[in-house]
Amino acid sequence: PYLHKDDLVDAVVRTVDRRAELPAETVLLIGEEDTPSYEEMQKRIGRLIHGEDWRTLVLPKQLTKLGAWVQTEVLDQDTDIKPWMIENSDDHYEIDISRAKTLLGWAPRHSLLDTLPEMIRRLNQDPTDWYAANKLDPPVVAASDPEIEQAERRLKGPLERSKEDVEAAIKRHRSRTLWAPMTNAALGLWLATSPMTVGLFDPVAAAIPPALGHAIAEPQFRNAGLGVSEIVSGLLVTVFALMGMFRRWRWAQWVAASLGLWV
Repeated sequence: PYLHKDDLVDAVVRTVDRRAELPAETVLLIGEEDTPSYEEMQKRIGRLIHGEDWRTLVLPKQLTKLGAWVQTEVLDQDTDIKPWMIENSDDHYEIDISRAKTLLGWAPRHSLLDTLPEMIRRLNQDPTDWYAANKLDPPVVAASDPEIEQAERRLKGPLERSKEDVEAAIKRHRSRTLWAPMTNAALGLWLATSPMTVGLFDPVAAAIPPALGHAIAEPQFRNAGLGVSEIVSGLLVTVFALMGMFRRWRWAQWVAASLGLWV
C-alpha cells in the first residue's frame, strides 16, 4: 500500500483530536485504496520518462535473486533491486480503510498514480538534485541528458558573479594576506640594521692567519663588505616587500624572494 506523508500526518492529527471518543484499543488501517502493482508502476514510470512503453521481461524469482546477489556481492554495485522486492513482487494488497473513515472521518487526499507525473517531471528537470533529495546516489545520473543540458545553459548564460564582485573578492583575499609582505619588510629592516648590532664596522683587534697559506683580505675589509651587503640587501627586501603589497607590482614579491635566497 502507498501513503502520502501529508495524509499520514492528517490521520495522526485526527487521532489525537478524537482520542477521547475512540475505544481504549483501536486498530486502524490507513493508505490508498487503489494499489497499483509493481508491473503497472514500472510501465507508467517508463512511459513518463521515455515517452513510450518499456518492454518488461518476466524472470523466475531464483534467477532474479542470483542476479541481484552478483551485482551486490561480486560486482560491488549498489543495486536498486532489494531481496524483499523480489519476494514481494507478486504480492498485491488492497486495504480496508472503512474504520478510519468512520472513526476519524479520514480519507487519503493524495494518489500515487496522480502524483507520479509531477515526481517524474522533477526527476527529468534536475536528476542529481532529485536523487540527493530522495537519498539516492547523485553521481549515477550526473552525466544524464538533463544535467548536460543544464551545464550547457550555465556556460552560455551570464557569469554567476560580475567583474566587480570578483575584484572585491580578490581585494578581500589580499587584505587577509598582507601580513606576509609586512613581515618580509620587517625582516629586511632587521637585516639592514644587523651589521651595526653585531659590530661588523668595528675595528678588528687581531688579524686572522691566512687559510692554507692563501692570502685573504684584511678582516676590516671583509667585515665592511659583509656589512654593506646586508644593509643593501635588507633595504631592497624592505622596498620590494612593500611594493609587492600592491596588485600592480605583484612581480616585486618575486624580487624580494630572490633577495632572500641571495642573503
